[in-house]
Amino acid sequence: MKNTLLLGLCSALAACSSPPNQRADIVIENAQIIDMQTGAISAKQSLAIRDGIIIKRSDKPLSSHYQSSTLIDAKGQYVMPGLWDMHVHFGGGDELIEENKQLLPLYLAYGVTTVRDAAADLSESVLSWREQVKQGQLVGPTIFTSGPKLEGKGSIWPGDLEVETTEEMHAATLAGPKFLNKQQQYGALSEGKVADLILLSENPLVDIRNTQTLKGVVSHSTFYDSNALELLKQQAKAFVASQP
Repeated sequence: MKNTLLLGLCSALAACSSPPNQRADIVIENAQIIDMQTGAISAKQSLAIRDGIIIKRSDKPLSSHYQSSTLIDAKGQYVMPGLWDMHVHFGGGDELIEENKQLLPLYLAYGVTTVRDAAADLSESVLSWREQVKQGQLVGPTIFTSGPKLEGKGSIWPGDLEVETTEEMHAATLAGPKFLNKQQQYGALSEGKVADLILLSENPLVDIRNTQTLKGVVSHSTFYDSNALELLKQQAKAFVASQP
């Protein structure tokens, strides 16, 4: 009987002292997570993030279960999904391609983790940036884009696709129903959701201006703390100042 109890105690101690056996890119602990549907706030929450997805949410610490390259203690901070800008235009012609690209990090610097490009005249570049951001080759928000704007024959706007034939009309109408059907992937901080999120020092439900109390941003499995966000702003300012 004693041997059985001793064996059980040894097994329990071994389990407690064993190193984390699962991988995560980022682990966040002690967070106050905001439910954007109900406004409820859950205290002492932990998130494990891998490959840009929340793989585990718990009311217990997760650092003992997940080996991560970044561990964030969010004590006293509020965590919510990243902000979306649903109406931007990347445009200005070929001479402004580089300027549009260089200013992409500014979105993250202010907590905007996703944008919807509502068409302009840089569609080929925007599609390229979208993939570069997705692959971690470019710092910027997740980009959804409509591609070139559809207009009738004789459009005055540069970059438009002019719809003239029956075939072109069918293509334009069939693509629409698929537009941004992303509710299953975004909008909440739960398991399986995309881990684009922001950390705030004040509660935005009390005052919407508290979204300006940004302490950190998680985007594409990368954590940008307040120093990194300020650096993004300074780099953007330097680029603008360098332009003729």
